[in-house]
Amino acid sequence: MILNSRSKRNLDTCIPDALVVCEDTIKEIGFTVFKGHKGMEEQNDNFLKKLSGLEYPKGRHNPFPSLALDFYPSPFNGNWEDDAAFENVARIFIAKAAARGIVVAWGGDWKKPKDTDHLEFISKNGIPYEKHYLKIDP
Repeated sequence: MILNSRSKRNLDTCIPDALVVCEDTIKEIGFTVFKGHKGMEEQNDNFLKKLSGLEYPKGRHNPFPSLALDFYPSPFNGNWEDDAAFENVARIFIAKAAARGIVVAWGGDWKKPKDTDHLEFISKNGIPYEKHYLKIDP
């Protein structure tokens, strides 16, 4: 399998390691990246709708390039409550990232708010990504 055009467009807004790990992961399991960077309006709208627990600029989607991405399994049956389908992708993604010295957190491991379509990049070789990517879009 290869990444589809929608995934590639959204990954253009993420850190380069996101594309690398996605390319590794897609070789084993299908998925689509439907969101990378989120600006102020989108982040705050998600916060008000309780789709995010963080206001702008505190979310990992908010720096540019983004330190997070949202995905759905492919093929997707439209069931956002199918935690197992999201977990299958997330576990492979996390393993592929770890093989490159990258720590990734999956929102499905969170107690509240649980966010099974969310993956965020924490560190690479022990260095937090924030040390390299601190720019927030205006």
